[in-house]
Amino acid sequence: MQTPELDQSAIDALFMKSSSTAAKENGSNVVSVKFGSKNSISSSQMQGLTALVQLFARSASFRFSTWLGAVTKVGLISVERVLFSEFLGNIVPDENYVASWEMAPVDAPCLAYMDVCLIDPIIDLLLGGIGAASLRKQSTEITEIESAILDSVMQAMCAEFSNAWRSADIEVRHQKRLLSSYHSQAMPARDNALCLSFEVQVGTTQGSMALLFSGLASDTLLRAVAKQEIRRAPSQLMKQKLQEKSLTFRYGAILQLPIVKVSAHAVQQLRPGSFLPLQLSTETPATLLVAGKPMFHAQPVAAGLHKGAFLTQVANVSSSTTRRREEKG
Repeated sequence: MQTPELDQSAIDALFMKSSSTAAKENGSNVVSVKFGSKNSISSSQMQGLTALVQLFARSASFRFSTWLGAVTKVGLISVERVLFSEFLGNIVPDENYVASWEMAPVDAPCLAYMDVCLIDPIIDLLLGGIGAASLRKQSTEITEIESAILDSVMQAMCAEFSNAWRSADIEVRHQKRLLSSYHSQAMPARDNALCLSFEVQVGTTQGSMALLFSGLASDTLLRAVAKQEIRRAPSQLMKQKLQEKSLTFRYGAILQLPIVKVSAHAVQQLRPGSFLPLQLSTETPATLLVAGKPMFHAQPVAAGLHKGAFLTQVANVSSSTTRRREEKG
């Protein structure tokens, strides 16, 4: 049988047909993935990251409450990955005070966005006022003096964030205020950043704050969280040693009768050798408390030259606690 001869055009046609068939067969297996989402952070990373960020929020709340002389609360709302272009599309730059931060040990940009409504209360409190609510609508109205005051606020915020992440060797430093015309140049538009969103209350004024970490900075944070998890995971031998060590601890124990009420007259008549009736049945058991917690009902007994407790039954912790509260009330 004679083999047909193929010219170049016939060979190209065969290759095109083969590529088209393969694309149709594999097309059903293609799944779109959005990397700019919180799902790109594993559950263990999210847990460790959230714990450290909440530590920052608590310490910042305490520091600013003390510094400003007014109740200040910083609460974490969300942790998620987001493309920088999408983040910019969801905010109004002029309605936020924006600061440029820098992370160490890596030279990676970070941004802090603070709601403009929080500016006046903070500045007013720092200048000895009562925290008057904001009247300004845009950050473009911030003066140079106010900007210098807000620089100190950002420096304090960076210090609290660095303290929270000290065990992971992460530090952030405030650089400068970033004008709205330079926002889009702070990071690449397709940068897969990490966004930490907070709700902030200063006195009676509530606003929002967002910390945005570039892809390099966020990867550094997540690697630090992974190392923290490895450090915190104790070995089986360490667990065994801790259990053995805990058996040598000593706890305070006390055997006490239920609390009863006595009259003021009876208290006034108390003398050495006198008798005080407690209105308790002779069958009423005492309670053995270890480290302040009810453990067993017991009867006092003699054990040689020492006094002891004969355990009769396990104490009902909830009922014992309720009874003591009622008797104290």
